[in-house]
Amino acid sequence: MYVAYSSLAPAFLASAAGTETLQQQLLLRNGKAGTIDTTASSISDIWSSLYSIPRPSGAVAYKQSAWDKVAVASERETLTNSLTTYVGGDSTTQRRLYFSISQWRAFSHIS
Repeated sequence: MYVAYSSLAPAFLASAAGTETLQQQLLLRNGKAGTIDTTASSISDIWSSLYSIPRPSGAVAYKQSAWDKVAVASERETLTNSLTTYVGGDSTTQRRLYFSISQWRAFSHIS
């Protein structure tokens, strides 16, 4: 469940944020003003507690990359920390990881 959540949530949350105004307008027309998308709200709360930071807001929340950056940084930190735990802090292995990350950044243009 976690893997599916972590890979799909940013796209869903960005989409939900980007269409929130339209959703509210449609609901208002149909006499259901004030209805809240509980699924988006729940997943957003889970995302926020999972990464221990407030969820993106405003126009930034419409961009999947705003949600993804946090997840990628968290996973990178977990991976880096696991090298210390499982490899005993082997500096060669850590240098290989950092080199791989820098090459991936250069190739993908993601910071």
